[in-house]
Amino acid sequence: MDCIFPHEVEALEMLAGLRPRTSDAWIKLCLENLSREGLCTEGPNYRLTQAGKAYLTLVSGSLEPES
Repeated sequence: MDCIFPHEVEALEMLAGLRPRTSDAWIKLCLENLSREGLCTEGPNYRLTQAGKAYLTLVSGSLEPES
């Protein structure tokens, strides 16, 4: 797996429900890159994969949505 940039981590967090979804232009680019890495499914309906969940757990220690 290549280096994951902070915006890509934010995009994964959005897919996991940890952040509110946005439609900013950078999101689509991040999601396309993440799908190539296997961390989310291909669009247009991007979904977090098991690998994406594992990566977020590694980075944040939890997949529980923030309150």
